[in-house]
Amino acid sequence: MFDSAQLTIGKDPGTPIECSIQMYLIDHPDGLVLFETGFDPQVASDPAGYLGPEIASLWKPKMKEEDSVVRQLERLHYGPKDIKYVILSALYMDHAGGMKYFPQSTFIVQRAELKMAWWPDPCVGGYNYSDIKETRDFKFIQLDSDYDVFNDGTVVVKSCPCHAIGEQVLIVRLKGGTIVNPTGVIPLRRNYELDAIPGVLMVRPGEAYANMQKLKGIITKERAKVLYHHDLTEWRTYKKLPDYYE
Repeated sequence: MFDSAQLTIGKDPGTPIECSIQMYLIDHPDGLVLFETGFDPQVASDPAGYLGPEIASLWKPKMKEEDSVVRQLERLHYGPKDIKYVILSALYMDHAGGMKYFPQSTFIVQRAELKMAWWPDPCVGGYNYSDIKETRDFKFIQLDSDYDVFNDGTVVVKSCPCHAIGEQVLIVRLKGGTIVNPTGVIPLRRNYELDAIPGVLMVRPGEAYANMQKLKGIITKERAKVLYHHDLTEWRTYKKLPDYYE
């Protein structure tokens, strides 16, 4: 559960809405790419112990143990060692909770986001140091801009600071068309339709709005399918295991 106005500025403040937390696996000829790792599995068994009593009470997570990233990969007969790259849109706890389980992978993250997560501003919430304390010696590609993962335009990371200082979004170009996951920049379909930025920002509103417009331009130009990261209603219509986009 998140407050409605956190996700869409000025929209029904004080009204909680149920949200999805999504993870995606991209099967590229040069290696498997995991986008997002979700919550740590402990959230399923002891949310208050992991998130803290206050956040657990506010968010009311409904995670089951089988929802964890490792268990989901097992459904495809993969394990952490099979993942070449892990891309994280942000290092907040609902995105980076499974980082520690991929010590053999290379992480693709914006440099500014790593700095914020490893040494957060006391006024900034959302990070959980236990998610990342074991990852300091992991392999990272630290970005300061956009990045074409395989140098063929099929898996592209775009820097879009918004509700995280080092936020990045994912563009995947398949044979059947382009898919855009705009993460926290456009978290719900209503943000897109209302042309509304999120209500919680780590950058100036003008910069967040400009980044949203940049993404909307790509979506329009490429007639892309948008996978809204926190939109539970939309998530129910998406293809899920064992189905997939191609």
